[in-house]
Amino acid sequence: MSTDLSKVFLGTHRHKLDNKNRVSLPADFRRIVSALEEGADGESFGIALSADRSHLIILPLRSLFRQASEGGAITDAHRVAPFCSPLSSDEQGRTLLSKEHIAQLGLKGKEGRELVFVGVYDRIEIWPKKTWDERESQRRLGEAAPILGEPARDEPGPG
Repeated sequence: MSTDLSKVFLGTHRHKLDNKNRVSLPADFRRIVSALEEGADGESFGIALSADRSHLIILPLRSLFRQASEGGAITDAHRVAPFCSPLSSDEQGRTLLSKEHIAQLGLKGKEGRELVFVGVYDRIEIWPKKTWDERESQRRLGEAAPILGEPARDEPGPG
């Protein structure tokens, strides 16, 4: 990963899919993707389904396929490639999500069209809002448990 912080994805943004299954990449993320694509290495980005199928990942294609092949097994590449597509944006910076990605994430109905973009240093994660909110709620509860303490075994819990 580059130490140039102007090329690091950070932060959380919320956006909605439109009726044509397009979503706008956050402006900060669009700027970084453009800079890397136009840079000396001419990086190309792809969008893939995460291994646990809970969210999408946008990252340089070289990194994506390197990660898939690190296990040394052709089956790792088979897990990634069928669910990967090149990242492309229209003039307004909107990215079209494939029908396969939308189906895999269970994005349907008005509430299901809300997405959370998360910058994770060298990649962008796209989470369904409901999944992200549940995940964050569990994380916060886990962080609070040691502070709140747990009732002793012979003490009754709240009730």
